[in-house]
Amino acid sequence: MSLKNSQTIEDLKQEYIYGSVHKDGRRSFKSLDNLIKKFELSPSTIYRRSSKESWKDQRIAFRAELSEEIKKARKHDIVNDIELIHNKATQGLSLILDKAINCLEQQILKPRDLHNLTQTIIACYKNLPEVVESDEDDNEAFRSAMDMLEQAAAFKRDTPGFEFK
Repeated sequence: MSLKNSQTIEDLKQEYIYGSVHKDGRRSFKSLDNLIKKFELSPSTIYRRSSKESWKDQRIAFRAELSEEIKKARKHDIVNDIELIHNKATQGLSLILDKAINCLEQQILKPRDLHNLTQTIIACYKNLPEVVESDEDDNEAFRSAMDMLEQAAAFKRDTPGFEFK
């Protein structure tokens, strides 16, 4: 077998086992028959060598390894996305609490505004319970806001007939 033919068979083998990567990053795997036609080689020679060197098993092993790497990369991306969303939610909740504290301290809220603010904070609290447990600085601000909201609830309870609108 000539050196050129040997290199061509090796190229075919590499493309069969590892596929070919396109410009857009996609990887595709062609059948052995298609590669034999592409490289213009003798089918019997390729089938014999493929069987002898277990190309199909190597291809299956590579695809399984590639699939596992893709799964790990996706899992890593998902974890990063969740962390990003959690951080944004934490920042948003912190901003809401800061604004609520400022509004309550300056007493610029109308009763309906106070009610809406209370509902917003409660909804945030219920949807992000881990935020309260995770950061001591945020906990202090949150506790302060919740104390003020409890005072507003007590006022409402103690003043029958007064309705927040």
